Amino acid sequence: MKPLRFYKTKTDAVIAVLGKCGSTAISRALARDVFPEHGEETKKRSRENGGMTLGEVIGLVKELQEEREVQVANVDRSPPHATTEELHGKRILVPVRDPLERFLSACAQEQLDPAFVLNDLERGGHLTEDFHFRPAADYTRLPGAVPFRFPEDLEWMCAEVGIHSLGQDNKHNPDRSLKPILSDEQIARVEAYYDQDLTTREQLMGANYEWCHEADAIYRMFDTKSNAVVAAIGKCGSTAVGQALLEDVWPSAKERNRQPDSKPRKVAPGEPQVIIAALDNLPPQVQPWDPEFAGKDVIVPVRDPVERFVSACVQESIDPETALRDLEAGGELLTNYHFQPAAVYAVFDRAKLYAFPEAIDSMCERIGVEPFGQLNASSGKKPELTRAQEVRVKAVYREDIEARQRAMENYHKTL
Repeated sequence: MKPLRFYKTKTDAVIAVLGKCGSTAISRALARDVFPEHGEETKKRSRENGGMTLGEVIGLVKELQEEREVQVANVDRSPPHATTEELHGKRILVPVRDPLERFLSACAQEQLDPAFVLNDLERGGHLTEDFHFRPAADYTRLPGAVPFRFPEDLEWMCAEVGIHSLGQDNKHNPDRSLKPILSDEQIARVEAYYDQDLTTREQLMGANYEWCHEADAIYRMFDTKSNAVVAAIGKCGSTAVGQALLEDVWPSAKERNRQPDSKPRKVAPGEPQVIIAALDNLPPQVQPWDPEFAGKDVIVPVRDPVERFVSACVQESIDPETALRDLEAGGELLTNYHFQPAAVYAVFDRAKLYAFPEAIDSMCERIGVEPFGQLNASSGKKPELTRAQEVRVKAVYREDIEARQRAMENYHKTL
């Protein structure tokens, strides 16, 4: 079995080399942004030799492999490879593409008939070691492996190792041949062969969000006396919204909230349940399974995810890197009031998205309160994120970014 291949970086990570998962673009970007001296050395040696024949190029590549462990391809563009011994203590970044898409792309790239490829793979033939067909699972099962969606999270993965931008490299090695069409039986065989890759991919596609919808305690929605509830999202004006609702909509709840007894109770006949009464800025709340929720719009304020993340770090007195690692691992911060994604509310059928703070006045009008100023602003110094951290925040909150874009489109329509 051929050894696994890894690109070196100048960080605590290496990158798994998988065909049809951006390997050419990553190679060129690493040579440009991380190891420019390596490419210059190979170019210099080529010039010193006054030009070389194909055989001489192959000889140089082999020599460089022995000296530098470089990839056999594009001799002036390839970054160094990491040896197995150099993997100790390293994170292994693994791009994981949809297995069916990757299989079709690899067949087109190698100009091979899918039936031939499937037969070869299933009997353990030579294509099992071809880096275009090798399963990502060979890498994701290694200690220290960190899978990324490809191509969705490619920018994030590259930022982790100091690649500033893929630029034109991202389009460098497209499929130049028509992709074959598979029969249903062949599709089933591809999925069976790459079953572990499918599982990893599905887990990544659902990370951070699908599990949230199964948790009973994550929803915090303020009721109104209009046909709407308001998602209480930390660092999106929730304190001000709660205070405004108590002042303008639920004054009786405000007085009762100030009583020492903090047990849940009805504030008045026919009015909804008060969930937490220890503070005086919490109006009545509802949950999706409550009768009061049925048929109501869900008002969702959506802030720029990067700005909100930074503000939440200040509010919770947590280092951004610590927060990111917890969020990326599906940790407890995903249900933390200040870090929980707004997307868990945006998925409701009657969700109405409002850009925060841009459309706050329109939102106030919709829920029947007077426009308000800023309450509960973060008082500490806001940390500055590195570019890599910013990309990682956007990856964690990718659905929030999409929701924010829709909210801004709604806002601009009202101008």
